[in-house]
Amino acid sequence: MLRGTFFVYSLTRTKRMIRKLLTVASLLSIVIMAGCLVDKGELNPTVSQAFCDSLQVTYNDTMKTLIDLQCANSIGCHGSQSSNGDFTSYANIEASGRKNLIGSVVTTTDISQVMPLGSPLPDSVQQLYTCWAEANYPEQ
Repeated sequence: MLRGTFFVYSLTRTKRMIRKLLTVASLLSIVIMAGCLVDKGELNPTVSQAFCDSLQVTYNDTMKTLIDLQCANSIGCHGSQSSNGDFTSYANIEASGRKNLIGSVVTTTDISQVMPLGSPLPDSVQQLYTCWAEANYPEQ
C-alpha cells in the first residue's frame, strides 16, 4: 500500500514539473517570437521641417537633458573625461569632434551602429535629435 501511494505521489509531482516546464517554455518562445516580430530596421523617423520649426530644439533647452540621461550619465559611454567623447557639456561635445555624428548614430537604420548601443530610442526622441541636427546643432 505504501509503495502505491509513493508511486502516485511521484507521478503527480512529475506531471506538475512537466506542466511548469511547458509553461516556462511557452512563455519563453512567445518572448523570442515577439522580439523577432519587432522591425528593428526602421529606426529613422521621418520629420517634417514644419515640425522641427515648431519645436526650435536647442542643446540648452532640450538636448542637454536627453544627452545627460542617455549618453553622459554614470553608466553611459560619454561621461566626464570618457575616451569615447565627453558629452557632459556643449563645449565638450564640440571639442570631441562628434557633434555632427550624434544625430546620425541615434537615428541610423543600421541596428549595429545605433546609439545607445543595442537600445534604439523611441521615435519621438529620435525626432528631437533629427530636428537638432537639421537646425545645425544650436546651443541656445
